[in-house]
Amino acid sequence: MTEYTFKVDLDKITSKECFKEASREELNVLITIASLKGASADPDTVAELSGVSKARVKAAIALFEESGVLTRPGDGLLAEVEYEFENSKAPDTDSVREVARSIRENDLYEMNREMERIFEKTLETREIERITSLYTKKGLSPEYILTLSAHLKDRSQRLSVEGIVREANKLISKEI
Repeated sequence: MTEYTFKVDLDKITSKECFKEASREELNVLITIASLKGASADPDTVAELSGVSKARVKAAIALFEESGVLTRPGDGLLAEVEYEFENSKAPDTDSVREVARSIRENDLYEMNREMERIFEKTLETREIERITSLYTKKGLSPEYILTLSAHLKDRSQRLSVEGIVREANKLISKEI
């Protein structure tokens, strides 16, 4: 069983660059974990308490573990998430660190929120990673990705991330 008891190093919080760049959701995750005061902070519990999706909770935990703000026994969630991504990696995708950095640096948070509205569900880690790769690897703008997604949803009731990626690749090959 994975251990989800974290130690929050308050001295490192404000001195770390990641804290200055952290999104509102990432900070919600950190505050939620700190408020648990050593209680089990599994991603499901943190997601429920913070109002943040489980995928974003894992990315936030990985960010703060990487910076040393959060620590826990064993290798930490960062290693667990990286293992999960590496073993489920599809072509043309980024690592968890690259995805989290892209979302922060390129304001992809709003695009992912809008994608969740289009899908009418919370996107899973792999889905967020595939959508983000359309921006980072294929060079598509968030507006293009959202417009394509909305169009595909209007055409079909069975919208999927793989369908969006497949259609985007078709359009790219036709230089549209």
